[in-house]
Amino acid sequence: MAHAVEYALSEKHDSVGTGGMLLALVRHDEAVIGILRSLGVDVAALERELAKYLHRFMVEAPTQPLQLDAAEPASP
Repeated sequence: MAHAVEYALSEKHDSVGTGGMLLALVRHDEAVIGILRSLGVDVAALERELAKYLHRFMVEAPTQPLQLDAAEPASP
């Protein structure tokens, strides 16, 4: 998962986890992208939300437990 490592390094994350690997798949794996689209997933929105979530967890507050922000509505 070279793309996941590249992303983690560019964002100054201290590790590569499943979130980073999922983001790499959503950005670079055409088979995964095709499957998600066939399921009706807005791949661009998923990519944005994953990147935002990872930034929040890995950069802004790395010692805080992971949790979804209920105050933010999901993107359509």
